[in-house]
Amino acid sequence: MDVVSELLQKIAVDVVTILAPVAVAFVAAWLARQTQLVKAKLNAEQWKLITSVVDAAVVAAEQSGLAGYIKDLGSEKRDYALNYAQKFLAQYKITVDTQVLYKLIEQAVYDNFQWRKLPDEGVGVGGLSETPPNKIG
Repeated sequence: MDVVSELLQKIAVDVVTILAPVAVAFVAAWLARQTQLVKAKLNAEQWKLITSVVDAAVVAAEQSGLAGYIKDLGSEKRDYALNYAQKFLAQYKITVDTQVLYKLIEQAVYDNFQWRKLPDEGVGVGGLSETPPNKIG
C-alpha cells in the first residue's frame, strides 16, 4: 500500500510540475486579453487616466512601504496600490476589473522599478544605474 501511495504521489508531483507552467501561461494570456478588451472600450483620455492612476498608486505603495506605513512586502504593496487606484477611479465613475488592475499594477511596477536592479558583481553602495534602459515594446 505504501508503494502505491508513493507512486501516486510521484505521479501527482510530475503532473503538477508539467501543468503549472501551462496554467501560468494561460492565465497570463487571459489577463493580457482582458486588458486589451478594457482598453478597446475606453477612449484615449480614459485609458491615459487609468494608467496614470495606476502609476501613481504603485509609487504611493512603494513610498508607503519604505516609510513603514504598510509592510514592505509585494502583496501588501499590491493590495495598497489596488485600493488606491480603485478609490481614485471611482471618483470618475470608472470601474476596471480587479484582475486587469492587478496586471496593470504589475506592469507599472516593472516599468518603474525593474531597471534599478543591481548588477551581479562588484557593486557597492551607490552602484545603481541612474539611467533606465530603453523600454521594449
